Amino acid sequence: MLPSLPITLTRTLADDPRTQLEFWLEEAATAARGMCSEHDFSGALTLAATDRVWSAYPGNVTNFADVIANGDAPQIRARPTWALPNALDAAASAAEVVIWRQATDRNHAYNVAGTRLSAALLASIGEANRTHLQSVLPGIALYALLPRQVIDAMVARHGILTSDDVNRLRLPLSSPLTSLADLLTHQEKYLLASQRLTRNGQGETPFKYFEMYLETLKGFPLVLHSMTPYYAANPGIQTQNLGTLFYLLLRYRTTRITRVC
Repeated sequence: MLPSLPITLTRTLADDPRTQLEFWLEEAATAARGMCSEHDFSGALTLAATDRVWSAYPGNVTNFADVIANGDAPQIRARPTWALPNALDAAASAAEVVIWRQATDRNHAYNVAGTRLSAALLASIGEANRTHLQSVLPGIALYALLPRQVIDAMVARHGILTSDDVNRLRLPLSSPLTSLADLLTHQEKYLLASQRLTRNGQGETPFKYFEMYLETLKGFPLVLHSMTPYYAANPGIQTQNLGTLFYLLLRYRTTRITRVC
């Protein structure tokens, strides 16, 4: 068997950890999802996923149809386990041997995945955070930490934003559009910023996000003047939101480009 290549995370918590934490967590979860896919449809995601991420992963809500149809409380699939099986009896049948080998392979695969992921996480957090781990988990050597131990400690330390962090997250909400050709990128940056603020408990109402986005378009009065059909189709604030607005604006941009061509 070829040796497993090390994992390298491009995100780091060495600098500005509170604003980088979400991206770091996502990259770690992505790396874990790419391992052990032969053993579970979520790969090794369980090694790196917080409870929120695990609950939101497609397929982990076992009663999804009832949640949608009846509003039932979601039932979350238990995280997979991979305990090393007991030694085989000398008289084991062929079927028992197959099951034993599958369980052994699964145990090996997840242990290797955990080792690789822990090494990548420790390499990506910086010296100050490694020192923090040693202080909060004094009985465990760094090389023996599980991925979730590293992740949970980082979430506990950096998961609460300061006022300065929130202000930085809000910057895209007030950045004006400078070119109509950049409209799609502008929308995506605005939407991501609004989603991050909402996830961190600092969000606005859908209508407020709608109003704030229109402020970023003031440099393009023709765009704003084109919204008469939008207001006719969405007279109430309950449907005046980024989803319906972005659809209209992308149609407007496409029409403008077509006319120019």
